[in-house]
Amino acid sequence: TTTMEGDADGRTDDPKHVVFRCDPWLASVPLDESTAVEYFSLSPFYLHTCTNESLRARGMRLDDVEELKRSVGVEYVVVAAQPPHLFAIAERKRNSPTNVNILAMYYILDGNVYQSPTLRDVINSRTERALFHLRDAFATLQEELNLDGMDADGGMEERILPAMEEPLSEHDVEERARFQRTLHAVLRRHPIPAESNQTTLQVQNVRQEPIAEET
Repeated sequence: TTTMEGDADGRTDDPKHVVFRCDPWLASVPLDESTAVEYFSLSPFYLHTCTNESLRARGMRLDDVEELKRSVGVEYVVVAAQPPHLFAIAERKRNSPTNVNILAMYYILDGNVYQSPTLRDVINSRTERALFHLRDAFATLQEELNLDGMDADGGMEERILPAMEEPLSEHDVEERARFQRTLHAVLRRHPIPAESNQTTLQVQNVRQEPIAEET
């Protein structure tokens, strides 16, 4: 049977959470570069108004690139492959025989169909992860500093310094106190940001430039 996570009515608000697979088809047809688009056409990602469907109506293969060049509109083509495990499929808007815009990327991995994340998604995800680790590091640092032990003049009380097996020299004590005073000043000037469910840095959509195909 066909299995899918997400909205079975078609495209979801977040199609990157959709996974499509059709085991009966995979059991009856070998998945290779010549059949990848045919298999992809069963998924909810596929637009049935695409120009590939006009080829199907004429009894032609869905991946006939030369025939697709004769039409304008949305098309699906295999742009990279590592048979039999991985196939990358581009959703493109064809403007002319030599000019196309990539609208989205999908991939088939061991029979499962996914939508590839955009550059914006990847950067935002990495940024959010980095900010989380930075906040966690500064919170740990602030806790270790035990800032409550600092007096109004910026001096350090004895309890700031943890117990040591060997007593620190006068120079080491002064250097340590100076380091803690500096960090205290930094944290007071740049307090740790509050937790947020959203990434504070949002990357704008990258403008897709037309791609001129080689003739």
